[in-house]
Amino acid sequence: MRSAALPAVRITPELKQQLEDVLADGETVSALVERAVRGEIERRVMEGEFHRRGMEAIERVEAGGAYLTAEDVLSKLEAKLQRAKASRTRR
Repeated sequence: MRSAALPAVRITPELKQQLEDVLADGETVSALVERAVRGEIERRVMEGEFHRRGMEAIERVEAGGAYLTAEDVLSKLEAKLQRAKASRTRR
């Protein structure tokens, strides 16, 4: 597959200067932009997967699956914290 160019992006002179100031030795603006685009794509894919899994979990609960309430989770975490504090005090 042939490579393609991204469209030109208009930025302020201040942002351009900030961009140039943070480039590593030998790094090009193109390389930084490509890495940023790849990172954003990865983040959005992971966010989409997270959302999908969350919606599936909601559907399972609504279909009668077992779940813990927020109060249950907080109560268990509080008990765990208290045990850890007590254990630390005994040392």
